[in-house]
Amino acid sequence: MRTLEEMLRIERFGLLDAREQARLCEELGLPLEAVRACDGAGKSLAEAVSLAGIMSRGGMALHEAESALSNTKSPAAAGGGAEAAAGGERDGLAVAPGGATAQGETMQTMALGSSGISGRADARKYLDAPFAYRQGANEDIRAHSGHFVYESTEAVLPGKNGLDLGIMLRFDSSKAGLYDTFCEALQMRWAVSIELTRTSRTTGIKERQSWDIHKYCATQSEAYAYANANPRPTRSWSDAYYYYVEYQDVIDLDWNEPGTRTVYTNTTCDTETERNNRLGAGWSLGFPRLEIDTAGGANDKYLHTGGGDSYKIKATLSSNDSNLEKHGARDISLQADAGTFGNGEVNSAYVLNHKDGRKEYFGEDGRYLGVADRYGNKITCKHRMVSGRALVTKITDSCGREVNIAYGETLVTVSLPDGGQLRYELSPAPGYSAKYLLSRKVDQLGRATSFTYGMANLRDNYFNKDLFSVPPCARDFLLLEKVTYPTGGATHYTYETVLGNLGSAGVGEYARLTSRKETDGTGT
Repeated sequence: MRTLEEMLRIERFGLLDAREQARLCEELGLPLEAVRACDGAGKSLAEAVSLAGIMSRGGMALHEAESALSNTKSPAAAGGGAEAAAGGERDGLAVAPGGATAQGETMQTMALGSSGISGRADARKYLDAPFAYRQGANEDIRAHSGHFVYESTEAVLPGKNGLDLGIMLRFDSSKAGLYDTFCEALQMRWAVSIELTRTSRTTGIKERQSWDIHKYCATQSEAYAYANANPRPTRSWSDAYYYYVEYQDVIDLDWNEPGTRTVYTNTTCDTETERNNRLGAGWSLGFPRLEIDTAGGANDKYLHTGGGDSYKIKATLSSNDSNLEKHGARDISLQADAGTFGNGEVNSAYVLNHKDGRKEYFGEDGRYLGVADRYGNKITCKHRMVSGRALVTKITDSCGREVNIAYGETLVTVSLPDGGQLRYELSPAPGYSAKYLLSRKVDQLGRATSFTYGMANLRDNYFNKDLFSVPPCARDFLLLEKVTYPTGGATHYTYETVLGNLGSAGVGEYARLTSRKETDGTGT
């Protein structure tokens, strides 16, 4: 008797015998009649599995399920945290689209999607609109900031009851900084200073000779009060015939005295995205995670979803709230969890509840442990510590198949159950000895897609709306400017630098996408 994996390699459902048909449907949690109806409509086994799942859970007819599947960019995928999307099935196991069809790449096999519509798709439709624009199958533009997101579904393993395992590759221009900045606000004091200048008698041009601190004051009003109460008489006399010297009181912020200025320290540590993915600036594999920020004695937590959205977690978790700041909907809710889910290494400390019954689990340190659906199916992730971070190295899907991820300094590989392998090749970032960019990816069929970048230096002022009122901190960003596909065709992107709010008090520069164009292999 054939195994589930062997049955999934069969092209058509009708080629299985009656016992195999019943067993396949039972193991995948699909209605037998729905799968037979899809097979009778000429669908491949892969299509029949996906469509039958949509029909059963959405109460849809076949034509409605086909419409839902075609309109859904990223069906509900869990496990590995990446969202599943339509792709091609190879040997019935790994489904790899090989890139966006808009660039003319060949889809060698049939489309396969998951059953149901993802929570992220619902959130974009009802919550983000009209703040996001989607071009084609793999590009997002966040209209409130203009930052650019490029996505590619690398592989999909169809799972039980639609709990598919999807591997998603994502670039986010807002997360493409080469390092993090740590900005510490130390005590600022107002200085009553004595400015010594000399003025040419022939030209009348003043030259500053020195800047002497006379007294520090805690507030500007205190400084002015001191200056008014202690006036210094203006004195002048000849200085080698050509100059005279005058003293005057000056009140200003002092940026030079240690302990009295705002300190900006640009650290060379990796960004949060890079620390958890090791794929180069701005790139990730779409695994959700909790970020725990303890810099400066803080204890702030952030949720980064598999769909690429980020939320600050409220300090106190309530059972009747999403517990995510600026997210009033209850489609997702983050709660504390007392170890109800484990991956064999650690147990869960937090759970993200979805309205469709899925639960995503996280460890105390924020690592993603896996997901379980309402039927008890689950996907689990195991990790390896790299530079103090727990990186996902093994994923076991709802059918027991394993995906293994290996991280090297310049190469990341994803090994699939059918023996296929995804390769991600890194190169040094220009001007940096220990920073990397994703230069090329190679799919299971050996087809290569390459990436080209431009450097942008973006500045921030965390303390007021005048970017240059204090010395701003600056970071280099690697912006994706060109994607070259296996066909030779390419997509080009251009950006501009704009100012935007940095919280309620600050202001910062952002890279905003302004245009895209496609060229064929000849460059036209």
